[in-house]
Amino acid sequence: MKKKFKYIIPAVIILCMLVYLSLTPTGALRFAVLRNGYVINAANLKLSKDPCKMPIDIQINQTIYTIINPPFEEQTQTPLENWVISKYGPFYWGEYYGW
Repeated sequence: MKKKFKYIIPAVIILCMLVYLSLTPTGALRFAVLRNGYVINAANLKLSKDPCKMPIDIQINQTIYTIINPPFEEQTQTPLENWVISKYGPFYWGEYYGW
C-alpha cells in the first residue's frame, strides 16, 4: 500500500500543476515556452498584450501575446516574441506564432 502512495502522490501533484497551467492564458503561455525548452524564460515571463497586431488568420478563440523579455533561438538568431493562445472550453493552449 505504501508503494502505491509513493507513485500516486507525485503523479497527482504533477497532474494538478499541468491542469493549473492550462486554466489561465498566462499559465498556458508559460507552459508553451517551457515545452519549447526555455525554462528560465518561462519562469520570469513578462507579457504585453498588443491588440493592434492582430493578423487576419487569427480565429475568434485565439489571442496574440508578445513577450517583453523573449527567449532567443540560437539556430535562427531570432527572438521568439509572439505567441498565440487558443481557448478550448475552460482550457488554454499556447504555441509560438512566429513573426
